[in-house]
Amino acid sequence: MTWSPLDALTVRAARSRDIRAPNLADLYQAGVTQRQSVTDPWFNNTLRNIERVMTGNLNLKPEEADTTSLGIVFSPWDNFQGALDYYQIDIKDAITSLSNQQVIQRCYDGDTEVCRLVQRDATGAVAGLTMSPVNVARRVIRGIDTDLIYSQPLEGMGDDTSLEMRLIATRLLESTSENPFASYDYAGENTGSSPKWRALANATLRSGPARLGASARFVGSGVLDNTWVEGVDIDDNHVPSTWYLGLSGAYTFGGERFEAYFNVDNVLDKAPVRIGSNNNGIYAVLYDMIGRYYSVGLRFSF
Repeated sequence: MTWSPLDALTVRAARSRDIRAPNLADLYQAGVTQRQSVTDPWFNNTLRNIERVMTGNLNLKPEEADTTSLGIVFSPWDNFQGALDYYQIDIKDAITSLSNQQVIQRCYDGDTEVCRLVQRDATGAVAGLTMSPVNVARRVIRGIDTDLIYSQPLEGMGDDTSLEMRLIATRLLESTSENPFASYDYAGENTGSSPKWRALANATLRSGPARLGASARFVGSGVLDNTWVEGVDIDDNHVPSTWYLGLSGAYTFGGERFEAYFNVDNVLDKAPVRIGSNNNGIYAVLYDMIGRYYSVGLRFSF
């Protein structure tokens, strides 16, 4: 649905049903055997070393998600346009694998469907587990996206000279994963892909066949683990914010058949934020691992 009560304002909304079928590993994994340690609630939580077999599950159903978005597009003056959107993704019957102890505890609590995964010996002690993915999880992700664009012809510098600036930002409000045993919100944990703030700003100057640009990528501050308490679980749970500067340029020639270009990433050669033990303390999904680096190239069409 879109509605434009004013020339400079559009309200939009969308609702969709999205479906993901189980993948081949979810369905047909042949069986991976490992030795694992579990506690046995039938024998006063005695620690036991058991054999666990991971297999696929042919009875899995497709995951279903309801996605809702509400937003506005506004243009209060010439050469400027912005968009602000709220989104919520609610996944039902998400495919997940319960932990060893969760399966044992659920069987102990009387879930006969889960008890088929638990093998016990003649004395009733836990002897093994057959683990399969199941449709028992729920995922909820909510956030706000912002997109602002401003473009301006530059008089006195040629008829085809212009400056364009753009800011894209997202604020993650919730990233919750639930199963019958627990609920956990990952929003704000910078050890995964769930920082609360991420943004990208860029400016591009165009003049005839030449283009020169600069960009700034921002990752907001966060924590290592939402459940940790500073001074109790860890001395310092804080992850600082950081940003990276990039430069780029291009020149088109040969009747626009050729384009020479260059890029410089992490111009300031900033060291990556260190966050615990991941990849020697570096999480490459969010943070640059290399430092300053350059690339040049030539594109052509024929």
